[in-house]
Amino acid sequence: MHRFAPWYGPFPIDPRPPRAWFWLLDFFEMVIWFAVPVTLVLVVMLVVRRLGSDQNRTGHRARAILDARYARGEITREDSLEMRRDLERGPCWSPPSAQSREHTAA
Repeated sequence: MHRFAPWYGPFPIDPRPPRAWFWLLDFFEMVIWFAVPVTLVLVVMLVVRRLGSDQNRTGHRARAILDARYARGEITREDSLEMRRDLERGPCWSPPSAQSREHTAA
């Protein structure tokens, strides 16, 4: 049986890439499939941690201001304890009661 040589058109050079470098392409594909999800998870963890720490830092700052005001004598011990409890409850805000408005006005 007569075997013909492959014909690549008018150019005598094989247009296909050399097979010796395919392992490198497989390696980069594997790195990309591993790196993209890991990077996404790390970015999400960083964002969640950063958002949580901002709220935590604000709470520490508020407590430091409260302690400083109590130390200077600007507020009483009862006011300081009440405000500290409010800070520990969280960021929800409720309007002051009529009783506390009378107390601050006096």
